[in-house]
Amino acid sequence: YWSLNKLLRAIVLSNTYQLSYVMDEVLVQKDPRNIWLSRAPHFRLSAEVVRDQALGASGLLSAKQGGVPVMPPQPEGLWRSTYSGAKWITSQGEDRFRRGLYTFWKRTTPYPSMEIFDATTREVCQIRRISTNTPLQALVTLNDPVYVEASIAMALRWISDSQSETERIQKGFLSAIVRPIEPSELDRLQKLLVTSRRYFKENPDAAKALISEYPLKIESSIDPQELASWSMLTSTLLNLDEFLTRP
Repeated sequence: YWSLNKLLRAIVLSNTYQLSYVMDEVLVQKDPRNIWLSRAPHFRLSAEVVRDQALGASGLLSAKQGGVPVMPPQPEGLWRSTYSGAKWITSQGEDRFRRGLYTFWKRTTPYPSMEIFDATTREVCQIRRISTNTPLQALVTLNDPVYVEASIAMALRWISDSQSETERIQKGFLSAIVRPIEPSELDRLQKLLVTSRRYFKENPDAAKALISEYPLKIESSIDPQELASWSMLTSTLLNLDEFLTRP
C-alpha cells in the first residue's frame, strides 16, 4: 500500500536528493539545465519552514504534535473586523514555539510574516508557490518577535557554554549552518561582537529593551548587555542566505 511518509523518507534519504547545488564545469557542460538531476536545486525554504528553522536552531521549537491551532506573536490590531469579535490571543508556554504548520490561519488576515515569505492565503487552491525576494523579508527575520526571541535563545545557549569566545562562535556556527566556520567569517563575527559590546555599553537601556519581551526566564546572573551583544551574532546567523535556503 502507498505510504506518503515512507515515500518522503525514501526521497530525502536518496543520493539524488542529497546532492550539492554547487556546479562544476563538467556538470555545466553535460547537464546545463539539470534535466538529469546532476545537482540539487538551490531555493529558499518555504514560509513555515523559515520560521521552524530559526526556532529549531535556537532550541525553542516544540516537538509537540497535533492539537488545536496556536497563535504565535504577530502585530497588534490586524484582526479589526466589523463582523467578528474574534481576537488574536498570543499563545504562551510551549504553544508559542510550535511548528508553523499549527499557526491559526484566517484567510482574510493571514499570519503576516508567513505571507511575506510567499505563503498562500488559502482562499484558492494552489499547486505551486512562487518565491519572491523582497526587503520586507529581511525586515521580518531581523525584527519579528519570533526571530528576536530565537536569537536571544540561541545567545543564551552560547553564553551557557563554558568554552572560550572563539570556541563558542565556532561551535554555534557549526550547529546553525552545519559546516565549519571559515577564518574570515570568524574574524567578522568577532569584530561584530566587539562593536555590539561597545554599543550596548554606551546604550544599556537598548540592551534591556531588547531582552525585556523575552517570554522565558533569564537567569539574574546573566548580564543584559552581554546577552544583547551575543544576540547580535546569533541574529546575523539567522539572517544568512545560507541559513534560509536549501543547500
